[in-house]
Amino acid sequence: MSHSEVDPPGTEDSVGWVLRSRTPQTTGVPEGVAQVEGLLAAPNPLRSTVEIAYALPRTAHVRLTLHDIAGRQIAKIFEGSQSAGEHRQHWSTSRLRGGLAPGIYVVRLADGNGVRTTKLVFER
Repeated sequence: MSHSEVDPPGTEDSVGWVLRSRTPQTTGVPEGVAQVEGLLAAPNPLRSTVEIAYALPRTAHVRLTLHDIAGRQIAKIFEGSQSAGEHRQHWSTSRLRGGLAPGIYVVRLADGNGVRTTKLVFER
């Protein structure tokens, strides 16, 4: 069977690879939860406290951490099991002994679906 019998015309690139698009599967995702979940931190830049918002497509073990720009973990914001849906965590720089130096940081969310990150700027 040739590609033209299986794939519509114009779906091959200049090398002859067949280009196909995949439709995302939505089974097991609760209604109202987006397929691609973000990781948002506000306010950004932060001065003392930040709210971190994210959504999970299914129940998962979540680890939410703060890292410096070199990748060193500065703080564990949350770790535990969470159900599918939207979640918010509030975190204050006052939780760190010695405080937080002004600069650029990375909020990292690891769950059963992978890892998401977002940049966070701290100002005094």
